[in-house]
Amino acid sequence: MFRYLAIAGDDALPDRSASARQIILEWQARSSWDVALLRPGLQVFTTGTRAGINEAFCLQGDFYEDLGVVLGKLFRRGEFNSLPSPSASLDSKDMTNILANGGRAVVSDFWGRYVAFLHTAAGSTLVLRDPSGALPCFRIRHQGVSIIFSWLE
Repeated sequence: MFRYLAIAGDDALPDRSASARQIILEWQARSSWDVALLRPGLQVFTTGTRAGINEAFCLQGDFYEDLGVVLGKLFRRGEFNSLPSPSASLDSKDMTNILANGGRAVVSDFWGRYVAFLHTAAGSTLVLRDPSGALPCFRIRHQGVSIIFSWLE
């Protein structure tokens, strides 16, 4: 089963930073979970990823800095009468478009079952869920840290 967990918080605030660090260390110790994104203020972990089924598409900005990740299954939008599109992969142009417009390119250029985590220029985290809501997405706050996850259990 595909699942994800993201920890978002302001690393500049000592209380939040310590709380987030504890959660991150606990999740990194779990052998069945993989790191999808690890950057100050936003860490994303996944389990159950499978190529072509549920993937983690890392979004890199200038200088190959990881600025976000799209989790799930993507298909490229096509013309109304065209053949169904195969699973999508993201090239550098797609990444630039997604990062440049706050994730709107994910909704306009792709369809599927996804949740995107983007690090904004202002230093905050943007979470974008596909309009169908096919991939669960829950959020709780714990000691000033946002925890975004796919399954309650």
